[in-house]
Amino acid sequence: MIRGSIGYWIWVPPLIAILFVVWWTRTAQGNLLHFSGLTSPLGWIPGVGRLANRFLCYTLARLVAMLVENNVPLDEGIVLAAQATGSANWIQSAREMAAAIQRGDPAAAHCSRTSFPPYLRWLIGQQFDAGPRTQALQAAADGYRRQAAMLADRLQTWLPVGLCVGIGGTATLLFALSVFLPLIEMLNGLVNP
Repeated sequence: MIRGSIGYWIWVPPLIAILFVVWWTRTAQGNLLHFSGLTSPLGWIPGVGRLANRFLCYTLARLVAMLVENNVPLDEGIVLAAQATGSANWIQSAREMAAAIQRGDPAAAHCSRTSFPPYLRWLIGQQFDAGPRTQALQAAADGYRRQAAMLADRLQTWLPVGLCVGIGGTATLLFALSVFLPLIEMLNGLVNP
């Protein structure tokens, strides 16, 4: 049954994969490190979600450091940097922190409720002057960049192996089923006429 109809359906999975990749690159979703909507399954690939998170942390820390260094107020800088990441949770958290800073509340009191990573929450919430805050955020950004580079190296090594085993194993299983199921049915027919 499967072997007889293989010519009709074998081309469907590669076609879907190709259309997905074309759509993803054409809609500029491939340029974002935040997976949402139809691209959210990409974050399920082991290591990809963590890698994207580290690059987002790097982006946020680096941009806040640059904005503070260029005399942009912290409340505006946090919101602008969060908007650059594209993460809806981070944008909302940044707006809440900015509102707290504008009201005169200490930022540290509101950092525990944000979705920022813990170290960035702590750095942003501390009452630093612009110079030490900039240096601390740049150091954090460098740390996140190093972590992302290490994760990318691991991913480059192990993702092809995993895909090869997964795709090759699936193809082998389908081939074995298409050969051995009819054989078993034929042998059962010979034994039990």
